[in-house]
Amino acid sequence: MINKYNEACQLYDEQNYEKAYHLFYNLAKNGNIDSQKNIANMLLHGLGTKKDEEAAYLWYKQIADAGDSKSQHAIANCYIHGSYGFPINYTLAVEYLKKASKDNYIPAKYDLAIMYFNGQGVAKDKNKARELLEQNAKNGHKKSMKLLALYYMRDEFGFLKIFQCFKYLKMMTAN
Repeated sequence: MINKYNEACQLYDEQNYEKAYHLFYNLAKNGNIDSQKNIANMLLHGLGTKKDEEAAYLWYKQIADAGDSKSQHAIANCYIHGSYGFPINYTLAVEYLKKASKDNYIPAKYDLAIMYFNGQGVAKDKNKARELLEQNAKNGHKKSMKLLALYYMRDEFGFLKIFQCFKYLKMMTAN
């Protein structure tokens, strides 16, 4: 199976998308997660097959349900924005963001913090939002640092801590 996957990757790199798609598809049907991701991507962009965003995201959903953090995050964003045939559903979005966050997937934790901050799909909890953003900031995530600085500057957490604001602005510029 590894040889077939490598062959499919080589065909893809050579832009022989149709043959790559067929090899990836056969591997994907047999449960190869990397091939499933490639099939989803190729369907999303119409590479080697007809562009089909809805089918692409059904593949992503299958991968997400199997535990892949990046796919869980992608599905959550579909529910947040109502894209690719998914209805807007903040509760399901939060469910997928929580799953992706368990593996410390930083973009999912960032989006989950925003959901907590705004009370979308979950009870509004600014302290939980702050906790998630601070975890990300400690891991060098600049968007989290920037948002923390903004929230502290605007006194969003119920206590003015201008020094916290400066701390995150300094962290942001140090990296």
